[in-house]
Amino acid sequence: MADVQSTSPEPYLREMRPEERHVATVVCTRSFATNPIQRWIGNVPRGSSIPPPPRSVTLKGLSALHRDTRTLYWFQNGLLRTTLLTGGRVLVIVQPKDGSDGDEEILAVALWNRPGADIDSFNVILRSKMYRAVVGDAKHPLSAWGIAGLRRALGAQATRTDPDEEGKGYAGKLMREGFAFIGNKPCVLEVPSGPRVKKITSTTVSLKRRS
Repeated sequence: MADVQSTSPEPYLREMRPEERHVATVVCTRSFATNPIQRWIGNVPRGSSIPPPPRSVTLKGLSALHRDTRTLYWFQNGLLRTTLLTGGRVLVIVQPKDGSDGDEEILAVALWNRPGADIDSFNVILRSKMYRAVVGDAKHPLSAWGIAGLRRALGAQATRTDPDEEGKGYAGKLMREGFAFIGNKPCVLEVPSGPRVKKITSTTVSLKRRS
């Protein structure tokens, strides 16, 4: 009798579901915890780092995390809410779990703002609860990034891949979908340095030029 080999479903790209907002925010937080630009936005001292949260952290478990980690979480959550409130798109790459009834794990996230969206209006900042990244949360009030950190970051559009999933092509996949969505409209791509990032962007931009 021939051996039957089971194959795991392949990760695929889709829009985020409303109930996945917390998990998507955790992926975003983990992705940017070691990012030097994110440390600059949050006024984190040079040489310091933001401890990434566990992938399995729950909303209730946030209170046990480091203050800077919680602030980064609220910032990423605010960006995600802002994107949705202003008609933007939140895309995720998910991995279906073996033997589960439709359960999927989020591996990477992309936030794309709608052109011309009023993302920095007082109403949007209030409704997105971005103020938690500005003034802090209930555990550490008046101890977050302040308005300067918020002004540095509003309007950020980025792909985010969980650190445990880097190097698998997910960022490039999200960017190619974004290019296809906007068609021939011009766009500006700003990226940090590094060989891995260079490989992603050079491949993606070359695909855009050939399309």
